[in-house]
Amino acid sequence: MMNKATEKTYTIPKNFLLFLVASFLFWVLINLSKKYKTVLNFPVTYVNLPQNKLLEETPIKEIETVVEGTGFQILKSKLNKNSLKLDIGSLIKKENKEYVLSLKKKQVSIQNQLGNKLKIEGFLQENIFFKIVNLSSKKIGVKLNADLNFSPGYDLSEKIKIIPDSIIISGPKPVLDTITNLFTQKIKLSNITESIEKELAIKIPKNIPINVNKSLVSIYGKVEKFTEGSFIVDYQIVNNLDNVLVTTFPKKVKIVFKVGLSNFNKITATSFQVVCDLKVSQENNLSYLIPKLMLSSNLVKSVKIVPNKIEFLIQKQ
Repeated sequence: MMNKATEKTYTIPKNFLLFLVASFLFWVLINLSKKYKTVLNFPVTYVNLPQNKLLEETPIKEIETVVEGTGFQILKSKLNKNSLKLDIGSLIKKENKEYVLSLKKKQVSIQNQLGNKLKIEGFLQENIFFKIVNLSSKKIGVKLNADLNFSPGYDLSEKIKIIPDSIIISGPKPVLDTITNLFTQKIKLSNITESIEKELAIKIPKNIPINVNKSLVSIYGKVEKFTEGSFIVDYQIVNNLDNVLVTTFPKKVKIVFKVGLSNFNKITATSFQVVCDLKVSQENNLSYLIPKLMLSSNLVKSVKIVPNKIEFLIQKQ
């Protein structure tokens, strides 16, 4: 008959575990309090570029810096990387577009930004290179990019105003020569019954190195209820030959127009002038005259002439 093996269990004393944890923490603290030399990457931003110049290419975004400090200081710096500012207002020119910035000459400025906790020993890359072009400037117009749909009976009573209607752009001259105007961001409005007042961003073409002195414009559009009006008016025949009598039918035409309610009483029959060019009809062998609107109030919209053909007969005197 076999005897059963005696099973034994072992437990680690809690005091021993606490001792291990405390020893590990003590070891970490000792090592973090020691001084080390290491390489840290710091993000950089470039400031004070002269207004008449433009970076043609994006320079390096980080600088590799040799620093000395305690483990605590190095760890803190790795966890909280603040961007360093590099003043590029006085770069050294090398060639046509190439400029250089010496990090060694900026070491004091960089050290001041890091404080006294980390000591800068040097940089893995001593110089930063830039490609910079001189800027030209010119004034261009701003155009509205809009899709506007009005409720029935409503419309703009005057042209939408853009303020400012032009801006100054600056950039390399060959680039500026290709730009004649800029558009606003697209705005889409439906069922409009009230006046329009919006602030819109100017759309800058992507991947084109230009600066603008304004990035926003305001637009104003007066919207109101429109009504239809009409007048019976005379028309004038122009380019009539000497000793020729022209008989026409009808003798007058009807002008049908739309106008905002607030301007309805400002429109009279004298707001319109209609002419028929006899020479145009003869040169094109037409048996009728075509009435053309030569004068119209800028307050009206959708002007229509009825009829749009005038019968005529020529008789020599």
